[in-house]
Amino acid sequence: MADFLVDQMMVRGIRTHRELGAFLRVAPATATRLLHGERVPHEDTLDKIARAFDIEITEIRRMAQRPVGDVEPFVLPKEFDQLTPGQRDVVRRVCWELLYAGAPRVNRS
Repeated sequence: MADFLVDQMMVRGIRTHRELGAFLRVAPATATRLLHGERVPHEDTLDKIARAFDIEITEIRRMAQRPVGDVEPFVLPKEFDQLTPGQRDVVRRVCWELLYAGAPRVNRS
């Protein structure tokens, strides 16, 4: 993803992470993380990248190593309904960590 963004910046005359952020309609810090490969892009960010560069979202997802097609819904077994609110919070946090491994920590409740 970072290589693609750098190439596109050169083609379009975008010189800084701030200019890239403005072009993509994301925060400059987000643009910096994308350029350095420090961030696993969220779906809304991938959508902004696809729209900005007029590229199919499937191609952007492929570059970001995210699922390309429809994904099967993730449903926990019925027995998990017995978890306490605190245990559910732990499961939720583990899932966020797995989904956005390597991304900056954000409070995801």
